[in-house]
Amino acid sequence: MTVLVDREIKKLTEQGNIISTASLEGRIGACTFEPQITDDVYCLVRDMQGIVRPQRNKTVFRTLSELPKTHYKKLRLPTELRRGYSYLIKLTDKIHLEEDLCVEASPKSSFGRLFLNTRLLTDYNSSYDQILPECIGKRDDLELWLLVQPLAFNIILDEGMALNQLRFERKTREDSLLNNVQLQQEYQKKPLLFLPGKQEKPLLNPVIHRGGLHLHLEATGQYSEGIAALRAIHNPDPLDLRKRECYNPEEYYDFIPGNGKIIVEPKENYLVCSQEIVGVPLHLCCTVSAKAEEGLDAKLHYAGYVHPGYRGGLVLEMTSHEKTPMTLEDGSTLANLNFIRTSSSADYGKQREKYGGQLGPMPPRCFKNPFPRASEYLLSLLDK
Repeated sequence: MTVLVDREIKKLTEQGNIISTASLEGRIGACTFEPQITDDVYCLVRDMQGIVRPQRNKTVFRTLSELPKTHYKKLRLPTELRRGYSYLIKLTDKIHLEEDLCVEASPKSSFGRLFLNTRLLTDYNSSYDQILPECIGKRDDLELWLLVQPLAFNIILDEGMALNQLRFERKTREDSLLNNVQLQQEYQKKPLLFLPGKQEKPLLNPVIHRGGLHLHLEATGQYSEGIAALRAIHNPDPLDLRKRECYNPEEYYDFIPGNGKIIVEPKENYLVCSQEIVGVPLHLCCTVSAKAEEGLDAKLHYAGYVHPGYRGGLVLEMTSHEKTPMTLEDGSTLANLNFIRTSSSADYGKQREKYGGQLGPMPPRCFKNPFPRASEYLLSLLDK
């Protein structure tokens, strides 16, 4: 498999592999495509029996229409999506697969930081977040739907917003996921991890394990004004995701001071950051392991995908599934970062990423900047 970059994704739209009823402007990233939500939204009042599981022999709409009318409620955008409920939203786009073309889906980082769980559903497909031609068979154009579950905050959505992103992979003889040897060779050519400071230095002896690089917890808050983590609080006031730099983060997060450790409470949602700055070359992209590496039973992210050309610390969305509180020390192994070759160097990656240059547990863009004094240093990373 090899991940297609922006130029090739644009060709997919021209060849009819991606069929959209909306404008494509601004929706093609370095190696991703962003489907948009439509006004076709359903609140699933009763989904405790798996009624929205993908079906291999049915369209998503047929699966929905066969439910008793009391099991779902039709909504109109803009509308509020409430924590604790599940929502099924039709997307503007359809996919026409070729025999050697696969699709992977993941939430956008902006919404992962809100602990917004999104999963892609496709006609005649029994899997979430993945479309494989051998599982679909020869089908007409496939409709795309999104299962949305707010886990921490109530949110307001409107038509035309993009909540998730698609990656297109073409089958090749060679696996594009780097193994230990290949990753070591890439690192020797150009370091991929750096230590922040006035004179930023490459990390000389990275831990390479299972084809990935270890990332470590930053728990001192030295680059985020003394704050090591943000813990989501259950504010009933919804976040309008159409707005930018509008909300006070202190009304939606507890600020955890950086004293060299973070006490992680069960079932609470945290934003934490890596010690390292990650520098992704234009011919690679990477994914973050979904589970913690330090013996902590915790989900580590709701997005977990890093574009070519990104440079900055990585913010992870941590939700502990432990039965008791656990203490994580500064420098604890946090996650594994796996690198994937793209089909060629991305053009889009030369532009500034929306979260490029970040350090510290930065919340999404609907919030005001909680660390304004750190901004000058963070922006300097983008010019390196």
